[in-house]
Amino acid sequence: MKSFTKEENSWMFYDWANSAYSIIISTAVFPLFYKAAATNAGVSPSDSTAYLGYTIAIATFILAMLGPILGTIADYKGFKKKFFTFSLGSVSRLQPSLPSFQVTSGSFY
Repeated sequence: MKSFTKEENSWMFYDWANSAYSIIISTAVFPLFYKAAATNAGVSPSDSTAYLGYTIAIATFILAMLGPILGTIADYKGFKKKFFTFSLGSVSRLQPSLPSFQVTSGSFY
């Protein structure tokens, strides 16, 4: 069995921890937050669950369609840094325009 260098072990543990964190946030924490925010906004629980499902399905479909195309363009034309900069700039400029929700303390439980 191959022994890994200290740097390889560090990257493996980083990936393991990052994967666990993102899975916990996306499957356990965010749905609770979303349900509380939607309820506080007057959306019924069944509608909020449906809206979350629709949103995730549409976003997944868009990423599945655009990902390979944009990845191929970035690899072929050498636009990796330009695509990254554009994406980061777009997200940072659009984020303030998204609606914000204030969830009162204890409303998750």
